[in-house]
Amino acid sequence: MQLYETLPGAITYSLHQESIEDRRIGKLYYLFKGRNAWHSTWINRYSDGCMHTSLVAAKKSAEKQRKSGTRFFIQELPVLILAAQENVLLVTQINCENVLLNYHPDGAMRYRDNDELKSCNIDLFSPLNAAYDTFWVHSDYWDVRPPTSNSIIRFVLPREQAELEPYDGNKSQLYTSFSFGTNYHLGWSAAKDRDRSTHIEHVLSIS
Repeated sequence: MQLYETLPGAITYSLHQESIEDRRIGKLYYLFKGRNAWHSTWINRYSDGCMHTSLVAAKKSAEKQRKSGTRFFIQELPVLILAAQENVLLVTQINCENVLLNYHPDGAMRYRDNDELKSCNIDLFSPLNAAYDTFWVHSDYWDVRPPTSNSIIRFVLPREQAELEPYDGNKSQLYTSFSFGTNYHLGWSAAKDRDRSTHIEHVLSIS
């Protein structure tokens, strides 16, 4: 399934009434195109619909966008899953080596130093809409705020659509496309990618 970012204006009142009852780490497939992903320092630009819940869906999307000479990449990304009764919040981050690295569930360092702790809004039984708000890039839950674009991405899905594969950082892959010719589907080579989930695991352990 192809995912589209949930912006603040799309948050419904029903999320205020739902509370978190399950938390875990899942996997998304991030499709992007451009130069060599290993040796370039360029910023990948987020485009709505570039995240997918399966490798098959990501490959199909690449085929639809295919043009002569275009090279695609599919990166396995960890995603924080906060599940409520009817809806699920997914949070991930691109253009980073460790997803949500500077996020702290009890408020940013400047608040903790002054003993002005923020409440943890991603704990069990917390309202789902409050959890959504903590991942806003200008919230008080970042020790270092992430960029305003091409960084933090949030999705809200009906729970029945959010059955994601588990993420295993030890087996995370980066897939690179290659062409057999215009009359054939793209081929894909896989190489081991770095684990980007260690801070999400830390967040879940302390919240």
